[in-house]
Amino acid sequence: LFVAFAPYHAPRFAISVIIEHGGSGSGVPARIARDTMEYLLKNKKFKDEEFEKDDSVLQQVDSDETDVVFGGKKITQASMEKFVHQYPDSTLRYLLRRNLDGRPLPAEIVAVHSNWEERGLLRERLKKYVLKLMEWPEVPDLPTLDLLQNLRDHIYEVSHKDEI
Repeated sequence: LFVAFAPYHAPRFAISVIIEHGGSGSGVPARIARDTMEYLLKNKKFKDEEFEKDDSVLQQVDSDETDVVFGGKKITQASMEKFVHQYPDSTLRYLLRRNLDGRPLPAEIVAVHSNWEERGLLRERLKKYVLKLMEWPEVPDLPTLDLLQNLRDHIYEVSHKDEI
């Protein structure tokens, strides 16, 4: 199962890809979702003229090509930070090199992580950003699911601090 929406700052499309016996969501379902979203965003009959005229929205959107999950080009600092905020569970899987329940990662996830490394996502740089974000001197010795909950809670607080 893989669920996504696009564009990031002004969503117009949502997709859910379910493949029976298709492995994890970051494998085949993610690639199908990416290809579908690219088609929708590039095809003229799906363009929203009002959206196209709003340059302020377009300037805020990171390049889809540098996106950690969907992109194919070198991963930037901004796209890495966006990845942590959007996918804290995948962030921890990548950092810890195991599933959240402690089991080893499936081969297809290891392959995805290798691709991220080839594109410039480094564990040390990601860890450094997470430590800074969480204001931790080092990763606490907590169960993985507790780390994930702490990360999710902090991301929520940071993203909603103006509302509080």
